[in-house]
Amino acid sequence: MSDDKDPGALSRLDVLKGLRLSTWEGVWATVWLMLTSGPFQVGFARQLGASDFALGLIAALPAAVGLLQLPASLWIERGISRRRFVGFSAISGRLLWLLIALLPFFAPQKLRLPLFLLLLLISSALLTVTMPAWTSWMSDLVPAESRGRYFARRNTLAGIVAMLVPLPAGWALDLAVKQKLYDPRLGFAALFVVAGISAVVAFSFLMRQPEPTPTPKPAGESPLKSLSAPLADPNFRRFLAFAGAVVAGQSLAGQFFVAWQLDDKALGLPYLAVQLLGAFASGASLGSMPLWGWLTDKYGGRPVLMIGAWGTLSAPLFWLFTSPTHPLWVNLALIVTLNILSGAAWAAVGLTQFNLLLGLAPPEKRATYVAVTSAVGGIIGFVAPILGGVLMTALAPLNIHVGPVTLTNFQCMFLLTDLVRLVALVLLRGVRDAGSESTRDVLGRLVGAGSPMTLGPLRRLSGPSDEESRRGAAQRLGEVGSPLAVEELILALDDVSPEVRLAAARALGDIGDARAVPALAAKLSDLAAGVEEQAAHSLGFIGDWSATAALTRTLSGPDASVRIAALRALARLGDPSSARALVAQLSTAHPTRCELACAALAALGEKVPPESIPEASERLLYLLAPEVDRGMRLAAARTLEALAPLLPEEAFSLLTKRLDAETEPAVLARLSIALVHQDRERAFRPVLSALDRTSSSRLAYRQTLSALADTLLEPGTLYRYLALEPMARDDAVSKLLSHVEGGSAVLEPFSQGDPKSALSALVALAPTDDALRALAARPDPTSDDALLGILRLSESPAPTTER
Repeated sequence: MSDDKDPGALSRLDVLKGLRLSTWEGVWATVWLMLTSGPFQVGFARQLGASDFALGLIAALPAAVGLLQLPASLWIERGISRRRFVGFSAISGRLLWLLIALLPFFAPQKLRLPLFLLLLLISSALLTVTMPAWTSWMSDLVPAESRGRYFARRNTLAGIVAMLVPLPAGWALDLAVKQKLYDPRLGFAALFVVAGISAVVAFSFLMRQPEPTPTPKPAGESPLKSLSAPLADPNFRRFLAFAGAVVAGQSLAGQFFVAWQLDDKALGLPYLAVQLLGAFASGASLGSMPLWGWLTDKYGGRPVLMIGAWGTLSAPLFWLFTSPTHPLWVNLALIVTLNILSGAAWAAVGLTQFNLLLGLAPPEKRATYVAVTSAVGGIIGFVAPILGGVLMTALAPLNIHVGPVTLTNFQCMFLLTDLVRLVALVLLRGVRDAGSESTRDVLGRLVGAGSPMTLGPLRRLSGPSDEESRRGAAQRLGEVGSPLAVEELILALDDVSPEVRLAAARALGDIGDARAVPALAAKLSDLAAGVEEQAAHSLGFIGDWSATAALTRTLSGPDASVRIAALRALARLGDPSSARALVAQLSTAHPTRCELACAALAALGEKVPPESIPEASERLLYLLAPEVDRGMRLAAARTLEALAPLLPEEAFSLLTKRLDAETEPAVLARLSIALVHQDRERAFRPVLSALDRTSSSRLAYRQTLSALADTLLEPGTLYRYLALEPMARDDAVSKLLSHVEGGSAVLEPFSQGDPKSALSALVALAPTDDALRALAARPDPTSDDALLGILRLSESPAPTTER
């Protein structure tokens, strides 16, 4: 394909076409990779006579050529065609494996391994130099806001291939290597020929991908300055240290995880078994990749990378407990578990580390940043496997039993790998990503997601689906209270369907995440949305004070139902800054709004600002006028009860006058409590005078009596006894009177249901107590009155009062 024509800026259709082609190129490239790496590469090397040290060297060679990316990045910055450079370098490097396939047939025995190492080095070099150009190309092609989801989808398809392709290949190779049915050389040669065919197919897809015009580099910049620019960035240096530690954590013992499974002196598993077990890692990677990509696009790469880095610590620990002496099922169970954990974890690391690198690098310098990262990784990736091979050889005689674990050279390498990965995790904490949220917040949302089934509704809500499915998805997300769904539900507030909009607004309230406040507040005045009332309700349930201003503005809006919903929401919020607007609603012209404003002020209680108290007191006392509707009087009385400690001194006499004029028992009870809260010392007489007017309601009577008791006793004393069952109360009274001389004279009539006689006996025991005399003088006292008198006597046997 000729690319002499400069494509310039690509259209959206060109971009979509390029992404589809890149996905298929990745699929076929993965076929080549799976047939030439991992167990097949280790097994081929063992067939050529590779020792443990040679295995370390084999793992090191591909990394050793990483430094070639530095000149490659400078070459790319000169403006050459990235597509042509990547395509021909990649196909050349991959087809070299056809020559590798011929080594066992034509090369002398002593030269086979050295020639393999040489060809592997050349192949790795050709593939490595493509990385800066390919990364620059793809970062220009893939929209930044979709990178997580795109590469997750691309990696998912590649993961399916990585899981399936090695299975028949492993089975076929077992027939030769393990069962000796045919020459193993033919088995490996067949794998490498199939790999070569897949490389050609991948090349054909790659060369058809469109290439956007690259971002030009600064004019006149020297090569040395271009290469040193990334190292001058402190945040990138921190990322570089982390990336290097990740490479060390992967490559130090990478080949020996495979060798531990394959070697006859270790676990001795067949190739097919190793590939089947590896399929669990691929399956976990596949299953988790959409989640990682989606989370990356929502919250940024760093928190997802941190979660993945934590997960990578688990696998080496599980490998410690595998042993040739264990039953097969034990080893299989351990390997399956660790492969699932590590598969999901490395999927997160692989996806987000790449995306984080793209995000940290300036667009015109991405090739250089990638090259520097790969060069450092190449140096570490070269040294670490060789060091691993040296350590494996040096520790070969080791055989120590520590509990259930036998420490050999393999186990020591596994432990060392875990330590290096822990260091990488610590280094990652220093990397800053302006576009990412904190790891703690993301973990909190994952933990609060409700269940893994949350992803189903999320996909239905964010993808193409019918109206009923979207409405049901929003409803389900609200039921499970998943904070992961907030962004999708916010978008659904603008859905074409009114039912979906309503369900989304309700779900956001159920979830209670403050991130939804701005969007819901905007809907309070959006008549086209038709969710104003539900938006107000949801803002109240979220409970964030940042919604107060929007809700108070709504109180002067045109829709009565929305105003009412806003008042209810303000009552839930309890924000003191809403007091002024609430006081303005205290008018008999709008009874419902007035009652709800009273409830909201009552919810504020002592948080009402002092500057709002005078006007609130005046309006509330006016609402207690006899001609005012009973509902508003009761609402005002409840509010005065909550605000009583804040009321001005002169309010006491006005409140007493309203109490004297009141006839409704429920209102009398609340006003009595308000008076006591304002001034216990002066409230006894007015509350006592109101007591008889509450007798038509037993509950109101007991509430008023409890308020009266709080003027005579420690607040709440009578309440504790009013809640007792009759027998328990009589038992408690007998204990109280047992400490009072002459108490039996009170106990007998009280237990026989004669409260008037009990009160008379109390007065006889404390003739100077005006409060007891006032209670006894009532025409028709109840047993509760007598109980109050007994508590009064037991707490203060001979009080004198001026009440």
